[in-house]
Parts: sequence; structure tokens; C-alpha cells
Amino acid sequence: MKKLFAAAAALSLCVSLSACGGNGEEQPSASPAASPSSGPVSSREAVSSEVFETPVENTSIIGTWENDENSVSITFNDDGTYVNDSIEGNYTLDKNTLTLTYYGGEVTEDYSIGFLDDRLVLVRDDLQLIFEKAE
Repeated sequence: MKKLFAAAAALSLCVSLSACGGNGEEQPSASPAASPSSGPVSSREAVSSEVFETPVENTSIIGTWENDENSVSITFNDDGTYVNDSIEGNYTLDKNTLTLTYYGGEVTEDYSIGFLDDRLVLVRDDLQLIFEKAE
């Protein structure tokens, strides 16, 4: 797996998620209801919609989260800043929408955010990552 953000066109976590999906193809569905005849399944649909029903509190995401499978980590600080590899920026959280702002405010990205048990789920378009809390 290529190191995230290595490409000059890298755009924060979204590009990280793109790198995790390989060439931008849909992520495999974890939903038992999905079948080859049902057509493509978006990443938001790949996890149960219940993941996004409970609003996420700012304090619940504070700390470092890791996805070992794809060598991705992100740290959310209690002052509204975050670090993802070499990218630093600000974040806001409104219920189940995480907004990341970086490159001096020039780029803003929205993600659906929720918890699957004690794992953090971030989804944008057809991209999805599930993070474990770092020890």
C-alpha cells in the first residue's frame, strides 16, 4: 500500500481513503443484504445505517485512531485541530458530519462519522475507513 499523501495532489483524509480503495473502486460491502444482482453498494451503505443514527460527541473522537490494514492514522485534539500524517488542520463535528479543513482553509471536506461498537467509522462518497482507538 502506498504511503498516504505521497502524491502531490493528495487532499487530506479523502485521498487517504482513495488510496485505501486502490483505484477508486467501490469498497466491498459488509452488508449481508448486498448481492451481486443488487448492483453497486456505496460505502455509506456498506456499514449499517444505524452507525450514523446516533450523534457523535466531540469528546468521543479525541485521541489517536488507527487503521492498521491501510496504515492510516488520525489524531483529533480537544482544541479542534487534527493531524493526519503530514496534514494538519481544523475539524468541526455536527451530529454525524465531520468537517476537515486544511491547507490554510483552502480545502474543506465533509465525512459521515459514527461508531461501530468502539470503532470510528468515516465515510465520504464511496470511500470508507474504520479506525481502532490507539493504545
